[in-house]
Amino acid sequence: MKHATAVWIELALTSILVLFLLLLKGPLAVSLSIGMVAMVASVFVVLFILVVLLAWKERARDERERLHRMLAGRIGFLTGASIAVIGIVVQMFHHMYEVDSWLVLTLGVMLIAHAIGTVYGHRNS
Repeated sequence: MKHATAVWIELALTSILVLFLLLLKGPLAVSLSIGMVAMVASVFVVLFILVVLLAWKERARDERERLHRMLAGRIGFLTGASIAVIGIVVQMFHHMYEVDSWLVLTLGVMLIAHAIGTVYGHRNS
C-alpha cells in the first residue's frame, strides 16, 4: 500500500473513532439503548485495533518520514499525558482528592511505556 494511501486511511479511521467517542460520551449517549451502546463500543474497539495495526505496520522509507513518525508519537504522548494530568488535577479539586483511578492508570502506563520505549530505542540503535 502506498504511503499516501495509508496516511489517508489512518486519518479516516481516526476521524471515525472520534465520531464514535462523541456518540459514546456526547449528548446522544443518553438516548442510546443498551444494545446500541454495545454495538457502538464494539465497532469502536474494532476500529481502534485497525488504527493500532496500521500504526504498528507503518515503515518509514527515509529519515524524513522517520522524523515525522517520531514527531507524531511525541505530540501524541505529550498531549495525552497533559490531558491526563489536567484531568487528575481538576478531579482533585472538584471531588475532594478523589481521583478516577483510570486517569492515574492511564498516565502511569503512558509514562512506563515511554520509559521502556526510550530504553529500547537506545539499546537497538
